[in-house]
Amino acid sequence: MRYLLTMISDTHTLFMQIHSISFLSKKYTPNVWMTVTILGIALVAILLPQLYDAHLDIAKAGTGTSGDPWTVCASGCDFTTLTSAFASSSVQNGDYLTINATYATSTETFPLTFNSKTSITLDCQSSGAIVGGTGTQKSIVMTASSTIQNCNVENVGISLNGAGSVIEGNTFSTSTTSTISLNSNNTTISNNTGIQHINASSGLTGITISGNTLETYAPNGDTSIINLAVAENISITSNTIRSYESSIKNLLYFDTVTSTLIQNNTLSYEISPSVQYPNGAVYLNDAASSTISNNDIILESSLGIANQANDGIRVINTATGKNVDATIEHNTIWLYQGSHTGINFYDDAGGSSGNITITANYNIFYNASSTASLGNGFQTSKNNAGATFTLTNDYNGYYSIGTQIQDNTSDGFSPTVGSNALTSNPYFKLSDASSSNDTELAPFSLYLDVNGTADIGNYSTARGSSFTIDDDCTVDYSSCHGTSTSIIANTAATNDTWTLAAGTYSNFAMTTTSRRTGSVTIEGAGASTIISNASASPIKLTGLDSMTIQDMIVQDAISSASSYTWTGLSFDYGGTSYNQTLALEFPSDGYAILVETDCNVDNLATFMPPSDGNDVSAYLGMGTDDYHIALTTVFGSPVTMIVPSSVAANQAAFEALGSCSTPAAWVNAAFAQSGGAYTYDSAAFASASITVTSGYTDPPVLAQVSSRIAGIQLIDTTNTTITNVTSTNNLYGISLEGTAATTVISDSTITNSTQYDIYSDSTSDNTLKNVDFTRASSTISGTGNVDVQFKTRALIQNTSSTPLGGVGLTFTSDDTSQTYSATTTDTGYTAYSGYLSAFTMTSSSIATTNGGYNPYAVSVSASSTYAATSTSFTLDSKNETITLTMIGAPDTPTFSSFTNTTSSIQATWGTISDAAYYTVSSTVPGYTSVTTTNTNYDFTGLDPATTYYFQIKSTNSIDLSSSFSSVTSTITDTPAALD
Repeated sequence: MRYLLTMISDTHTLFMQIHSISFLSKKYTPNVWMTVTILGIALVAILLPQLYDAHLDIAKAGTGTSGDPWTVCASGCDFTTLTSAFASSSVQNGDYLTINATYATSTETFPLTFNSKTSITLDCQSSGAIVGGTGTQKSIVMTASSTIQNCNVENVGISLNGAGSVIEGNTFSTSTTSTISLNSNNTTISNNTGIQHINASSGLTGITISGNTLETYAPNGDTSIINLAVAENISITSNTIRSYESSIKNLLYFDTVTSTLIQNNTLSYEISPSVQYPNGAVYLNDAASSTISNNDIILESSLGIANQANDGIRVINTATGKNVDATIEHNTIWLYQGSHTGINFYDDAGGSSGNITITANYNIFYNASSTASLGNGFQTSKNNAGATFTLTNDYNGYYSIGTQIQDNTSDGFSPTVGSNALTSNPYFKLSDASSSNDTELAPFSLYLDVNGTADIGNYSTARGSSFTIDDDCTVDYSSCHGTSTSIIANTAATNDTWTLAAGTYSNFAMTTTSRRTGSVTIEGAGASTIISNASASPIKLTGLDSMTIQDMIVQDAISSASSYTWTGLSFDYGGTSYNQTLALEFPSDGYAILVETDCNVDNLATFMPPSDGNDVSAYLGMGTDDYHIALTTVFGSPVTMIVPSSVAANQAAFEALGSCSTPAAWVNAAFAQSGGAYTYDSAAFASASITVTSGYTDPPVLAQVSSRIAGIQLIDTTNTTITNVTSTNNLYGISLEGTAATTVISDSTITNSTQYDIYSDSTSDNTLKNVDFTRASSTISGTGNVDVQFKTRALIQNTSSTPLGGVGLTFTSDDTSQTYSATTTDTGYTAYSGYLSAFTMTSSSIATTNGGYNPYAVSVSASSTYAATSTSFTLDSKNETITLTMIGAPDTPTFSSFTNTTSSIQATWGTISDAAYYTVSSTVPGYTSVTTTNTNYDFTGLDPATTYYFQIKSTNSIDLSSSFSSVTSTITDTPAALD
């Protein structure tokens, strides 16, 4: 206001000056009016800038540059609408327009064109300005090299009709339908959110779609979210693309494209498509030079229609003579249905299409459903004999996938799975509170650093090596990585350290893998870490080297574990062998099929190979159910089905199951269970005229195999270290089996074993170091020995049980091979020795003398005060303490009384407990030194009234003497006076 008043005051003064000049002009000269005119022009030049710069509702006019743009808003700007801006001759090619928050899109005229002006930039500057609106979809037609950025867009269809157009940083409303149409080359759509559809005209090149969130909520007549045809040099990177609309079949649909990059995207069906064959989240038809890498592709989690089939990536060749190729690497594809396929490639039936070359490495095909073993990793159908199909694949992960490569060809193209494929759980971050990282691999995943550097799947990071398991923690993948020891069994790798916090855990078993040869440390928190299982060894290691187990309790494995093996099953009936599974894309004939729910092909997921010795312990009902045999057909192929009695009690119940037809032959309770053991009913097979197919084990055997269990079971291991472990209440405390070698078990306790504390059938030697165990409750049946070592110490004291410090001593084994020298402290104790060999347990003897070390001698050297001493003992227990008593000189006696006469003196002194005799020295003639075992001595033949002097000392049994007492005198009696 002060500025405005000053401006008015200055203006008033100027007008007064003009008025004075006018008055003078009448008096002096007619030319003064020209001067007035000039001053008026000067006044306008002064006032207008001040008016614009004053704090009034009048904006300064722009110049169209990014630093001084044209402005568009409801009032006070250069323009109130974009239509008026583009119509203005002031707005030129290459100009920059900003749209302010008060811009009223309702006043806009649509369709909005740029009036043939190119290189225009429309920037809402994230002001909240809305372009578009409700009602029918609005249209914006962009020109060459133009940009729309940082705007809120509602219900708009934007057409990029000029080369080099850019749509960047805008927020599209998902509650309305906004689409983008690409009609020119070298266009860019980046860092926008809420786009529903993108489509393109044919024949384009240079399409970049990057960093966007595309979410389709409305059909809008499209069946794909991004649809490109007859295009080249396409880049689709770092986008999140989700379908919330059932009419969407493909998330990306590319037809007749060349040089396509699809990378670092997240593609997901949030709602199932409503068609039976959506044909792929990524659909590439007649596409050459495609690269699809580092994407997360999540298929629909539920069926949108019965028997629906879908693919993560579909590559199809339909053009005559055209070759297509794709590099598909580092993708993670989530499958949920039996009819889902990760990568499907094929050619058009009946045509003459060209070759298909697929390079597919480092992908994850992940069965994310609760149903085990479903879907396909790859699927291929080769329909044209003249075409060449090539599939290069390795380091792909197939987790719980029913068929790794479903090969539907029959002309010699038979792709095989790469030798470095994985089938283990990749372990995504599914156990923490966050859902935003569900497609990331946990830091212990074996899909990380799979060949030293590369990772399988989309997520990439360096694998960790130190992990914590806590049974009641909140998993965060940093301070706590899991709650179950199953993670250790499945993912521990060489040089890992796994810490088990205080808690109670289930058993785990570890064996060698390509990533785990040994050198894994498993450490607990001491007695508060407990691993327990009634029917399996708490810890079982097989074939591993340099493993370390420490600071925990293993307990309660008291029941022998049972496993089951089954010979291959194939039966002949009516002249037909019911084993024809090769036609069903199995690796060979002879697979038997386990029925777990019904006969729907999506639910047939467990297959027993034709070989013998199949481990079927995990089969449904094993150990409790009877098993029926049904000879039936699947897709026209005769097969043998195994039917648990809990699934169908009899043939009628089987036929009532979904998709289960009447079998050609049926044997009820073909393998009958009793007490966990199975009996083959050969009579029932003979009665049904069913025979075992030639070449198969006859009769077939379903065998129960009992195996030993132990607190810690080591099979064919080397250099295992077990420290501070308590094994209690187990069938076997520690079991050393096969070639288990150079095991060192130290400072541990084995107690309350049902059968054996130590069991060894190993062909190699092992060592117990200071282990508390019961020797008599141990057995050695192998050629390998068990060397038993203990620590020991000494306590040195004198005969008064006073500890003696500074005393040197030596332990020596009987064969002198083991020695330990030490000196006592002021407590009288030595430090514990190192591990000293005590005895050797062999198949022929477990006696403490076996090995020649026992008995041990402990020798103590003499000192100026004490005599040397020694003892022998048997070293046979943990932390044994040997007590030795050193004998020193006895105490000095003192005279207690003298009994005198005129001619004798009887000296009496106190008893010294360890004195063997006493020596009295005196001035009595003839008695200068006398010895006695008594505590008194009579001196006779003395002169009356004479003073005599005495001293005394004691001597013990080893001739150590005390010092003499101090000199004591006494006087013989004086004779009575004569009358």
